[in-house]
Amino acid sequence: MEAIIVRHADAGKADPRKYPDDAQRPLSPEGEKEMARVARGMLRLGIEIDDIFDSGFERARQTSACICEAYEIDPGSIRTLKSLEPNAEPAKTAAEMRALRGQSRVALVGHMPQLGKLVGYLVAGNTELALDLKKGGVVLLDVDRWSAGGATITALMPPKALRKLAK
Repeated sequence: MEAIIVRHADAGKADPRKYPDDAQRPLSPEGEKEMARVARGMLRLGIEIDDIFDSGFERARQTSACICEAYEIDPGSIRTLKSLEPNAEPAKTAAEMRALRGQSRVALVGHMPQLGKLVGYLVAGNTELALDLKKGGVVLLDVDRWSAGGATITALMPPKALRKLAK
């Protein structure tokens, strides 16, 4: 199985007065534009996606929607995995993915530090070896099994490179 790990794009600074519930904080206008270009860059590279999962946070959902638009995927097909929230345990994400059958290429859209820890867990079996993923960054994993040490990194793509490909 291939996992496409995507960190949400720029959402600006957290402002508890404006967004008392940080889950409601949206992408910034620039973040939305940049993510649309990142998604087009992913498509241009030939990255294929069968299913999209995100944390359900507004900025992750908007990031997923940008991917859906580029790939001509129905945004209604985006599924929520609470285990993609910023402080969720990577082992829980792996367990939820193990329970799903029939996927071959899944995009997981979420947040730091969870995504970095998820990559560390899946590749090295150690969440302390977390990858520092930039906003809008993408990691491709070849997943043999959804457990500690069950995956290999096949590509690490910074958002700037993907945006350049979209031009």
